[in-house]
Amino acid sequence: MDRERETFVSGFGIVMAMIGAAVGLGAIWRFPYMVGRFGGAAFVLFYVLVVLFIGLPALMTEWALGRYTARGPLGAYAKGGLPGGRIVGGFLFVIILFAAGYYGNVVGWVLYHGLAEAARGFGLRFDPAMILPPAGGFKAASLIRQLAMTGIVIFTCGLVIAKGLRRGIERASKWIMPSVFVILLVLILRAVTLEGAGRGLQWYLGSFRFESLTPSVMAAAMGMAFFSMSLGGTFMVIYGSYLGKSSQIPRNALITGLGASLAGILAGLA
Repeated sequence: MDRERETFVSGFGIVMAMIGAAVGLGAIWRFPYMVGRFGGAAFVLFYVLVVLFIGLPALMTEWALGRYTARGPLGAYAKGGLPGGRIVGGFLFVIILFAAGYYGNVVGWVLYHGLAEAARGFGLRFDPAMILPPAGGFKAASLIRQLAMTGIVIFTCGLVIAKGLRRGIERASKWIMPSVFVILLVLILRAVTLEGAGRGLQWYLGSFRFESLTPSVMAAAMGMAFFSMSLGGTFMVIYGSYLGKSSQIPRNALITGLGASLAGILAGLA
């Protein structure tokens, strides 16, 4: 017998949790350097178009599959009637398991760098580069720091998950995601006051040229859109399995897509 599954309580909690699942390395870290590498404003415009006309329908599909089956990837595709669905779900699970290891490492770096900046504020010496692996060979000190920071990240995530969907993920998302956007706005206010900021803004948002929309730019923007919205049949299928029957998927998908896109654009401004 199926155990009764928790569902999200509020519309705000749904949107914040979904944006929290989407906004991460893709929006905050990867989007700005992809813009710089692939043509500035042309990349931004095509990225937004892909989000609106491809990303949002894909997001609604993954949510609908999760809600209909009340399963994660390991069960959703089989219950949804996809031939070889359990194999497909297992493959996607393995892929996301490796990705989680990568994410855990990078978030550990961010945590260590944050501690280093806080220590500098108190006049303490704290080299943030000590956590990074050496260019060649092996360094025990960096490995120990990496293991410690990654362990803290995983332990913290475990504490949130152990509290369940409503008291854990939803409640944490309601506080964390607005805080992320406030921090981005503060960084933007600082960035636009720096020397040369006007030229940067012009290149970032006002230098669109049709000849810049090359196949490589369009392909990169499509990949970025899927990456920044956490599409790919894993995270959003899982989150969709916790949506209630009354949840308005199209409206929430639109808000989530716009929120994830906005986070990337704001990160680029910062």
